[in-house]
Amino acid sequence: MEKIFSYGTLQMDSVQIATFGRELVGTKDKLVGWLLTTDNSASLQQASLKYTGQETDVVEGTLFEVSPSELCKADDYSVVDDCIRVREDVISGNRAWVYVWADADVFLV
Repeated sequence: MEKIFSYGTLQMDSVQIATFGRELVGTKDKLVGWLLTTDNSASLQQASLKYTGQETDVVEGTLFEVSPSELCKADDYSVVDDCIRVREDVISGNRAWVYVWADADVFLV
């Protein structure tokens, strides 16, 4: 099984059912050193994360466990424009996939 940290619409039951065909079971968690940002350059506003490395920057979300095939479905849903999937440690001590801006700063982690 794979772990995904969601800070956006994948936390919504209706999105989970449309994306995975089921409701996911998750636990509240936090990601430290990242900021929630919005891309206003697209016709739709897209929320994503940007790495800051600052311990005071914390994003709250939900940690979900999904199968490898469901992870591919999450990619289809979440990887748009300049977003990529990276692995990060969340405050619970788990390592999870997170969808973030594909900006050079992410590789400084």
